[in-house]
Amino acid sequence: MNNLIAHTQIVNGKFQSYADKVVREYIKEHDGDFITIELRLYKKRSLEQNKYLHLAFQILTDGINEHGNNYQMSEVKEMVKAKFLTKEMWDESTGELIGKYVKGTSE
Repeated sequence: MNNLIAHTQIVNGKFQSYADKVVREYIKEHDGDFITIELRLYKKRSLEQNKYLHLAFQILTDGINEHGNNYQMSEVKEMVKAKFLTKEMWDESTGELIGKYVKGTSE
């Protein structure tokens, strides 16, 4: 794993368990390496935005399934994310493509 992006909420001064576990594993894997740590706030979608996005994915899922498919909305969401939110990671020193990752819909 070259880069790590973990979205979490801080409660009582601690990361939520998922992010805490992922960050600890990353640090363990890169023992002795130099890393940059960047913490920044991100805005959560409003309830209305979430409802709209959910509706849009449901309409898309229904449209896809009208053609004989049997996808769940969660699968369609993952397909859309892979199509439109895939980002490339480049080694800045060599210019080499070192990997790809799919951003979350909240990023």
